[in-house]
Amino acid sequence: HERLGLIALAEGHPRQAVAEFQRERERYPLTPGNALHLGQAWRRLGDLRHARDAYRRELRLDPGNAEALDSLAAIERTSER
Repeated sequence: HERLGLIALAEGHPRQAVAEFQRERERYPLTPGNALHLGQAWRRLGDLRHARDAYRRELRLDPGNAEALDSLAAIERTSER
């Protein structure tokens, strides 16, 4: 499902990507990277609350994930405006 989600995201179908990443999370809840991709899909849909939650989940699994840190910071900056 992870690969299908990445393809959907790359082809501009973030809603389909969310569904695939959620299925992947159900099967492998502790796999780093999945929550990052889920956050990217939520962000493309404009759902910053779910994106923020996904990036935070990614950081609990992989505290040093620079992409998740940067993405979360960008959302926080947007929210402050």
